[in-house]
Amino acid sequence: MKSNIKYLLIAAGAVSVGANVGTAHATNGMNLEGYGARSHAMGGASMAYDTGNSAAMNNPATLGLWEGDRRLGLGLRMLGPDVELKSNTSSAQSDGDAYFMPSLSYVRRSGKWRYGLAVLAQGGMGTEF
Repeated sequence: MKSNIKYLLIAAGAVSVGANVGTAHATNGMNLEGYGARSHAMGGASMAYDTGNSAAMNNPATLGLWEGDRRLGLGLRMLGPDVELKSNTSSAQSDGDAYFMPSLSYVRRSGKWRYGLAVLAQGGMGTEF
């Protein structure tokens, strides 16, 4: 009986904390939801699936799932936030509304080994008022 009450109190606490949390409408520029077209299309999944050369950012071990000899990856991603600050006395619109993030990668297979180079954008986005 005591353990059931303990679990009930834990569940009630979790629900009450969750009920008081508001939604955040933001993009985390330092930890993007996906790297590369495949990972991005799958909502950021990339831990145990070959997502192409961009897997070097999340899990380089998945490059071992690939059977080709060499692969070149080129990418361009854009973040276009619409940020506005409102307070009781004033408001301001951000001038930063377009951030481009290029990527370049090359992977090669030599026997059982895969090696390469990947340059992927991770951050650098901000807000300008």
